Amino acid sequence: MNFSNENHFLKTLEDLQKRHPFSFKENQELDIIKTAPILSLSYTDEGGFNIKDGDFSKDGSVGTYKVKVNYIHPDYSNPIIAGFLPNEELN
Repeated sequence: MNFSNENHFLKTLEDLQKRHPFSFKENQELDIIKTAPILSLSYTDEGGFNIKDGDFSKDGSVGTYKVKVNYIHPDYSNPIIAGFLPNEELN
């Protein structure tokens, strides 16, 4: 598998960044991810992903994320789950 910066995972992340505002912290984490092997990318419009275990929830509760990225951090050998675009409490 080719993990170059031209792969479809990075293109998808760039498209999501154009459509949704990422926080400064999320953009910093993306800079790391762009240099790492990405194993999978999941996105949802409804619901959310728990980044502790990677599970999906239909209700999109606080603490879940719209985007889940599984990648290998350059400093570690274990896969890491990162979350972007957090679900926030509805008023």
